[in-house]
Amino acid sequence: MKRVAVAVLSILSAACAPALKPLPPVDAELPSLPVERLSITTIPPAPGEPPSAGPRVTVSASQADVRLLIPALAQIAGVSVVLDSTVRGTVAVHFENVPAVEALLSVIDAAGLTIEGEPEKPWPESVFYQVPVNVNTATAGVIAARFGVSPKLAEFIVRSRRLTVPDR
Repeated sequence: MKRVAVAVLSILSAACAPALKPLPPVDAELPSLPVERLSITTIPPAPGEPPSAGPRVTVSASQADVRLLIPALAQIAGVSVVLDSTVRGTVAVHFENVPAVEALLSVIDAAGLTIEGEPEKPWPESVFYQVPVNVNTATAGVIAARFGVSPKLAEFIVRSRRLTVPDR
């Protein structure tokens, strides 16, 4: 009798259990998260700044989707970015009159993201002013080091100036 009661209970519980529905497929493209507030204002370089300084931006965002904000700032900064399909989240940031590249890097940091590989700089490397070298009095070693010429060419310059510089 006990075996029959256990079998009846298991049949009743199986009949009363809800049917399991398959999970919907996950899209590769996730929909944008709602933006509560997002404002980006582009400011051109000041008259005294070189054009290579790039545009400056004022950004005010609250619960802004990083999948929208990062590409927008990258486009303004002149930088190419590739976001992984798993990147998601929101940030709240406020910047006033900062370089677009700096704002972009700060948003990436605020979102807890990282940059893989070496980022390409949208500006040239800094060129430092070097003191002029008088090639009429400099040694061959100084000429080779300062101008990046071969030691043989530097020696030629030193020898040839002795022939052409008149005595005073």
